[in-house]
Amino acid sequence: MNEAQIKIGTSSWGSKIGIKDAINLGEKIIDLGLNSFDTAPNYGSGYSHYILNQIGEKKEIFIDTKYGQNIELTFKEFLKRLYRFNNLKSFKRSFKNIKINNRERNDDSFWDLNKIEQALYTSIEDLYNCNIQSFYLHSPPHGVLNTDYLNEFLRLFEQKKILLGISEPDVRDLMLIVKNFPSINLQISLDTFWKNKNDLISYPNNIIINGIFRKLKNDDLQNNKTKKIFFNDFLDILEKKKNYKIILGINSYYSFEKL
Repeated sequence: MNEAQIKIGTSSWGSKIGIKDAINLGEKIIDLGLNSFDTAPNYGSGYSHYILNQIGEKKEIFIDTKYGQNIELTFKEFLKRLYRFNNLKSFKRSFKNIKINNRERNDDSFWDLNKIEQALYTSIEDLYNCNIQSFYLHSPPHGVLNTDYLNEFLRLFEQKKILLGISEPDVRDLMLIVKNFPSINLQISLDTFWKNKNDLISYPNNIIINGIFRKLKNDDLQNNKTKKIFFNDFLDILEKKKNYKIILGINSYYSFEKL
């Protein structure tokens, strides 16, 4: 596995990690030779895009972002954004993608491609100092994805020089993508990958595996022989399949030291 196969997850940047600490961690990570980050508009209590754009002002970075991660406006969500208050502009923008009603993502209108295209333009505006590498639909409900929809999704974005992907698709939709849309990136969990390994192993485009950082703890692996064999097999696949990438979520200085 090489540096190009590692993406840094930023779901806690702006929530669990304060804004200044997150910027500092990002710069330290780049100094290690890693400059590819995974994010979404509502990551880090709505501050993740802002943080990455601040980092991108000083250093060249590459970003994967998403559409469809819906968070409902609650008193707790308001307090999280207030707690990490940095300036009025970033505070106001942290509410831009929050919803009054979280259930609307189950409506077909939420997945209208014109609405998704507008969300991409908003992300480009948020991340103007960064290179947006990939744009994902995040966990669309079963019934949204079909052949016509995915063909139109590809046509709509073909001139934008941004790779398209599906993050955490419903397992019932996974084979539709694998068998018919080899140009679409997939972002899936390690468990989903392993359960569908035989079908995924020949997939020609990028497969990004997330949620694995906790499985890298040496003490955990040493105390569980089955898990150690399982993970070593996965690392062997990573060595052979250069289109496979992993997301390592960095949510503290401790996890940075582990990295």
